[in-house]
Amino acid sequence: MKIYIDQSGKVENTAKVTAIAFSDGKKYAIKINQRTKRQIQEVCRRKGLSRLFIYRTFAALVFLLIKKSLSIIDQVVIDMEYPGHEKTIKEIILELLRKEGLKEPSICFARIGNRPKVHYAAYNVYAKKKKEDKLIKFEEIMSLVISPVRKSHIDIISNRIKKDRGRKRLKDA
Repeated sequence: MKIYIDQSGKVENTAKVTAIAFSDGKKYAIKINQRTKRQIQEVCRRKGLSRLFIYRTFAALVFLLIKKSLSIIDQVVIDMEYPGHEKTIKEIILELLRKEGLKEPSICFARIGNRPKVHYAAYNVYAKKKKEDKLIKFEEIMSLVISPVRKSHIDIISNRIKKDRGRKRLKDA
């Protein structure tokens, strides 16, 4: 089975909730509140992982979303929420699946846009029109976010930041 995943409310916006959902006909949505995101961000900052906070949290949320349905999922299509960071996010998700000894579905990223079922599954939870299927607690997600960080993840983020800074300097000149 192929599922589509969408997010409403960015992880880095710690003043608002984040809802993430999948749909294939069946819908499932999880939510993480502002307080939990701020707690994760603070722990990441203290551990020197502030650059990875967004991507590791997003990947952990995707993992928690699909974990219980893996027996029926063959392919996961994730909306391109963080362009240029797909490789890092995919590696983190696969790392978490392997760590738990779970099946690894095919994972790809695409512009999902506002596909009605998946977009509204996430948006309706974000907008408080529907109740989430599961509220993610700090204790549940924190160990996933700070699980051993590969040097390659840090290198990818650092290189991306350097490229962005270089582009900004060229624009300013």
